[in-house]
Formats: sequence, C-alpha cells, structure tokens
Amino acid sequence: MTTVKSKHYIPHIDGLRAIAVLAVLLFHLDVPFLGGGFIGVDIFFVISGYLITNIIQREIGAGTFSLTNFYARRVKRIFPALFVMLVMTSAIAIAMLPPEAFGYHLTSLRMAAGQISNFFFVNELDYFDTSAQSAALLHTWSLGVEEQFYLVWPFLLLVSNRFLPIKKAYILIILIGISSLALSEYLVRTDMMQAFYMLHARAWELAIGGILAFDIVPRAKKFAPYLAVLGCALIGYGMIFLNAAHFPGLNALFPCLGAALIIYSGLDTQSFVHRALSMRWVVFIGLISYSLYLWHWPLIIFYKGYFAQDLSFLAQIGLSTASFVVAILSYYLVECTTRYCRWRPWTIIVVGVLTMVTLIVGSNVLKKHAQSSWRITQSLDADITDPNQWVKTCSDEGGAYDDSCIIGPNKDGYEVILSGDSHASHYIPTVLAWAQENGLTTRIFMRGACRTWQENDGARFKNGKRDTYCEELSDNFFTTLEQDKAIQYVFLAQRFPKGSDNEKRSLMRIKAFGKQTVFLGAVNEFAENPNHCFVRGHLLMTAIFPKNDAETCREFDEAYNAEILEKTQSVFIPMLRDLGVSYFDAALYLDPPYDAAGRFLYMDKNHLNIHGAQHLILPFKEFMKADQDE
Repeated sequence: MTTVKSKHYIPHIDGLRAIAVLAVLLFHLDVPFLGGGFIGVDIFFVISGYLITNIIQREIGAGTFSLTNFYARRVKRIFPALFVMLVMTSAIAIAMLPPEAFGYHLTSLRMAAGQISNFFFVNELDYFDTSAQSAALLHTWSLGVEEQFYLVWPFLLLVSNRFLPIKKAYILIILIGISSLALSEYLVRTDMMQAFYMLHARAWELAIGGILAFDIVPRAKKFAPYLAVLGCALIGYGMIFLNAAHFPGLNALFPCLGAALIIYSGLDTQSFVHRALSMRWVVFIGLISYSLYLWHWPLIIFYKGYFAQDLSFLAQIGLSTASFVVAILSYYLVECTTRYCRWRPWTIIVVGVLTMVTLIVGSNVLKKHAQSSWRITQSLDADITDPNQWVKTCSDEGGAYDDSCIIGPNKDGYEVILSGDSHASHYIPTVLAWAQENGLTTRIFMRGACRTWQENDGARFKNGKRDTYCEELSDNFFTTLEQDKAIQYVFLAQRFPKGSDNEKRSLMRIKAFGKQTVFLGAVNEFAENPNHCFVRGHLLMTAIFPKNDAETCREFDEAYNAEILEKTQSVFIPMLRDLGVSYFDAALYLDPPYDAAGRFLYMDKNHLNIHGAQHLILPFKEFMKADQDE
C-alpha cells in the first residue's frame, strides 16, 4: 500500500521520530549507556506541538479550519492502532497474568481507552520504579498527554487568533510555555509524579514545537548545518547522561531544544544531518514509530513477567525484532487502512467513541473473571495473598489516629505501641496475640513506606509527592511517647534498617523515655513475588510454555538476601546491642517459608501473610518472656 503524503510533508521530521522511538525502545530493552532514552517521548511532544500547530494555523489562515474535521483526523490517526493493541494485549493478559496483575491491567486498559491513563498512573506508579514492569500499558501515559493536548490546543489557538492578529497569536503560546516550564521545574522539586505525567507540566514541550510553527524566528541558512549538529548533540547528551533525577523540569530542555533545532534548521536547508534523517530506511522507522511505540513495551513487559526479568542479549535482539515485525503489520494493516477511510467526520468520531466505550465495558466484564478456573487452573486462597485484617485501616492515611487501631481493654491507657512502615504491619497479629495474653492494649501507629519512629531529617516523599502525613506521624510519635504515660512497651519495625545516624539518634531518643523497646527484625526476601511466580505455573500460557519453577520460586536466594540485608546484619543489629534495644530475629523462624501445615508464609516478596504472623506468635512469646527475665 502506498502512503499518500501531503505537500507540506517534511521527511526529516519522520527521521526525528525514528530517533525518538529508537531511544525509547533501547531504553526499555535495558541497553547500557542509554539511561536517558526515555527522552524520546519529549522529542515526540515537540514534533506533535509543531505539526498540530502548523496544521491548525494554516487552516485558520485559509478559513477552512473545522473542529469536527480536526478531531476526526485525530481519531483516525490515534484510535485504531491503539485499540487493536489494547485488545491484543488483553488477550495475552488473559493467558499469562495472575489475578492481581490481571485486574491492574484491565483497570489501566480502561484508562488508556478513555485517553486518561496519565491520570491513573500519576497516583499509582513511578515510571522509573522497577515495579513499573508489571504495567504493560504504562507507556500509554504519553498518549493521554497528547490527547488532552489535542482537546485544549485548538481552542487556545482559536482564542489567540480571535483577539490577536494571526501572526501575533504566538504570544499566548509563549506565555503558556514559560508558565508550564516554571511549573514543571517547581513540581520536579515537590511532586515528581505530577511533573512527569501531567499535561500542565509538559505543555511547554509541546509549546516549543508550537512556537516553531509560527515561523517567528528568522531563518539562518548559513548556520543551519551547525544548528542541526548542536541539536543532535543536545539529544545525544540527554540520551546518555540524563536520568530520573530532576526530570523533566529544566533538564528536559536538552532534548526539546535539540529536537526544535533540528526541525528549524531543516525548514529551508538540507544539511547532512537532515539528509541522514531523510534516508528511506530512517524515514520508514519514523512512519511506523507510532505502532512501534505502542507495541514494544507490552512485548517487553509480558516477556519479563513470564520468562525472565533480566534481558539477555539474545532476548534483546528477539524482542526488538518482534517489536518491528508487529509494528510493520500494525502500520500497514491498521494505520494505513483506517487513516484514509472516506467516512464522514461525525461518523468517525461516533465510531471511535463507541469503540472506546465497548473496550471500557468489556474490561469491566473481564475483570470479574480474574480468578476464574477457565483462566487459572490453580489459584491461591486470599489468606495467602492478602494482608491481615488491620493493615488497610491502620496503615492508610489517618489510620494511626483511628480508634479501631487501639486494640484491647484499655483504650484510654494503652500499654503497647507498634510503630513503623509496612514491615511493622505484618507483625500486628503477632504482637496482638502476645499483648492479649498479657491483658495489654496495643496502639498501631504506622504508615506504609513511612519511617514513623524516626525523627524527621528533611522533607519526605511518597510516589514523588511531599508526604506531610508521614512527617506529621514522626513528630507525633515522639509526642505520644512523652504524653501517654501508660505505655510500657515500644515495638518498632522497618524494611532494610541500615544503622544510619538518624536511626541511632531516634533510637536513643526513644530509649530516653524509659520504655522497654524491641525491634521486630527484618525478614528474608524474595527477588520476585513468589505467589505470582507460583500462579504463573498454572495459567493458560503454561500449556504452550510450561513453567517448572512453581515450587523453586518459593525458595530463598541466600546470596540475594545476604546482599540486601548486609547493613542490617553488620551495622544495625550491633548498634541495637550497644543501645540496649532488644532484637527479635524473625528470619530464624521463616526459613523454610512454610508452617507445620505446609501453608506458605509470605503474601508477596517481602511481607508476611496471616499465616506468617501466626507462625511467629509462639517464638515471639518465648522471646518476650526471655527478654523480660533478663
């Protein structure tokens, strides 16, 4: 099929698209020395800003612009390939995702179909977090940003052209760009998730392309080759040296200005850079870049989730090849077929919206079958995979002040306080059993991912956002120890204690209150969630690719644990001894990770389930008796 190109077509922009998508692909394939490959998305934003602004301004100037026609073209361009990918990835998810991951996939599918997945991921997942490898649709966040841009941008340009001469309409775009860049830099320091995922923090990148489209910068043919080389250098710098720290913000200027320089310098003159970007094979990669972007990430994620987290060289070659093959098929069979259909604009929009609604409804129906026997031949009971009954209430925001999190007969004079992060929460049933046997009341004072028993040593963040509640808990923990005189026992826990200066200061301050202080020890961990690993051996996919590690994935890797707990063993535990703080070494009773009835003791890679907590009750009671007898 021959692709019909507009008379306004600029080949080197497709070449720039190729650079952008290859950067993202290589970054996601974990290729060394390209730690900043994620900047490919920023290059896409600049290109989109330039092309869309160019189209709208040209049509406004000619008196032919129509919102209906504009949105119909966007629907034809974006929806078909995206929706096909969503359907196909859902089919793969049915065959190879365990229940929790399957439900998460369907939730993100609804958001992606509705063009708002960035709103979903901003509260769920750090793009640079390794846990992001469970989200096969994470990459659709950038499509959400672009779709929201398409909704807003035409109206801004219409307003600009209504109140300003057409050649002066760029003034509003410049103001938006400067404001958005300032906001992005501010959010990088205060709310990194919002800075990364949201349109208002990315609008300046699109505005850079938009300003180019107004052609207000005088052309400098003589310097075009040098500007193109500078643009390549800025992009190359970003690909190699930028990382997750302080991004986007001002650091995103490197790729964005680089992309803008390459576009600008090639509008009149074709330097060797532009000729290289206009080579047929480079342009072809640019033409399939949308489909390549859509497909590469789900293929990588599904492979990592089922076969191996670490990609070998052969796996990298295989996944990149598969990504290109699927992208080429998607481009010719889906994109080219639908982009030039002759349906009326309103018909296209209605069909697009109805398809969107169908996907959303269908995902809700599928979600009810997350644990169906036709999909999973052997599932796990909730008592293995769920946290204990107090975690949700007492570990969520506000839970530390909930009356239901003071458990026992003496709510106004509780004698025991349990404090820490989520690793304190899995000890709740253990501590409660001991306390209840001794007629004591326990207050649960904790928060997941929060060092509640440590002094504040600076601003704290959670999911990229300032966590003022965690900071408040730390201050109030010490106030509580000072004011609540009935407290006799202080139980503390935390993942990966390392014996830091702040840990030492905090423990010394706690000890000064004269309470009996016990640290509930760090537990052994698994490199991946052992329950997900177990279930993977009983999915539809195992009929094609059998998994024989259903039991071995529930065995500890001693070398892995020695590495992650090295500081705990060599620094923290000796520090506790010097401070006179008792240490309950739970790891002694969790290897192997099964109780006498053969029930598995972990709910994920590093948290105990209810069986694990109950398994520790007897040794904990014996430990406390011995500790009190000393």
